[in-house]
Amino acid sequence: MAPQLAGLYAISLGLSGVFEKDHELLQHGLMIHDALYAWCQHGQDETHRRLPAV
Repeated sequence: MAPQLAGLYAISLGLSGVFEKDHELLQHGLMIHDALYAWCQHGQDETHRRLPAV
């Protein structure tokens, strides 16, 4: 399982705990999805100089 999946799963569970109506959950979920997608598209050339902890 990809490490990013845990975060996406947590967002989904959190949204389902906040919104009772499906259309509200979908509206907010799509907004989060669009924001993450935009971040991925615009951040492809981003680099970091910090090495990850081993």
